[in-house]
Amino acid sequence: MSMIQGIVRLEKHGKVYLSKGRSESNPAWIKFQEREKAFWKHKITQTPYDPDPVKNFRAFLDHWGIEPSFFKDKATLEIGSGPFGFFSAIARMDPHALPDELVVMDPLMDFYQQFTISNHIPQHAVRLQAVGENIPIPDQSCDLVVTTNTIDHVEDCHVFLGEIRRVLKDGGVLLFSVHTVSGFAGPIIPLIKLFDKNHPHHFRPHDVHALLKENGFDIKTSASVPIYKEDGIPEELGMIKKSMYFIAYRLMSAFYGFAKKRISES
Repeated sequence: MSMIQGIVRLEKHGKVYLSKGRSESNPAWIKFQEREKAFWKHKITQTPYDPDPVKNFRAFLDHWGIEPSFFKDKATLEIGSGPFGFFSAIARMDPHALPDELVVMDPLMDFYQQFTISNHIPQHAVRLQAVGENIPIPDQSCDLVVTTNTIDHVEDCHVFLGEIRRVLKDGGVLLFSVHTVSGFAGPIIPLIKLFDKNHPHHFRPHDVHALLKENGFDIKTSASVPIYKEDGIPEELGMIKKSMYFIAYRLMSAFYGFAKKRISES
């Protein structure tokens, strides 16, 4: 069954299909989403933000150990795309490698379509507004799920991964990344939560391994890279915030994982 079949029956606003989910009734989660909206609106409209998708995502391919051609002919779902998403980079690197069947999903997709940078999303992609805990796609209809810096934003990580497992075919692939706190900094996670209001969850690398294993995935390859080695501190920040970023970038790493759905023994 095609993963598109359940989507095209949904209400549509502009280019975006709309699906309501369980998290939309959770006041705490709504607050996180409002902060995310405020972050992107300020970044897009009040700063000289001109994203280069290839620059943003080329390293992801290197850490996953794949080339753009990996995506060709795979029914693919991207979850948590933000305003332009991972496949905006593939479209520039090798447009022939884009999956023919591609759904790009984010709980704020309707909000993002007001900004011109959303035009980076491949034109043929189906744009879907939905939460990761309630994906309106048939069981075992995806070959591949891509989710970058999303697991720490969802309401319930276990339900989220359970939904990904449900929509993936047996042996399907999950490509993901998530920011993690260095192991030695684990004791200060409660302090980090006081300053970082945009992320409901904070993981250490071994937490990510345990979370994926518990939810039916086997991580085949992984890489953990200190954030300061790949991301620069935003120039528009004041000195105090720059100092906070400097410290945070040295306490945190980007965790990249290539995982496969574990096939249950009958």
